[in-house]
Amino acid sequence: IVLHARGSGQVRAMVQIEDTIPPEEGGTCMADCDPHGKVLLLSDEWQQFTLEFGTLNQEGWGTPADWDAAKVVGMQFKVGANQDFDFWVDEVGFY
Repeated sequence: IVLHARGSGQVRAMVQIEDTIPPEEGGTCMADCDPHGKVLLLSDEWQQFTLEFGTLNQEGWGTPADWDAAKVVGMQFKVGANQDFDFWVDEVGFY
C-alpha cells in the first residue's frame, strides 16, 4: 500500500486482517486485537510512505495473528493517548 501524508508527530498505520479485528467489525478476533502496522514519522511536507506487507508487524500486546494478505479488510490510523497531533492523508493506493 502506498500513501501520502503530512502532519506533526507520528501515527501508526495499520492494515487490518480478519484475524485482528472483532466480529462486530467483520473479523474473527475475540479479544486483544492487535493489527499489523508500521509507524509513520510525519513532517510539515507531504511524504510518500510505502507499507510493504512483509514489513508490517503487530505491536506485541495482543492476540498473535499470522499475516495473510488475502484477508485484508481495511486500514486504520492511530496516535498515542493524550497527544496533540495534526494528520493529513491523500492518494492511498496499491503500488
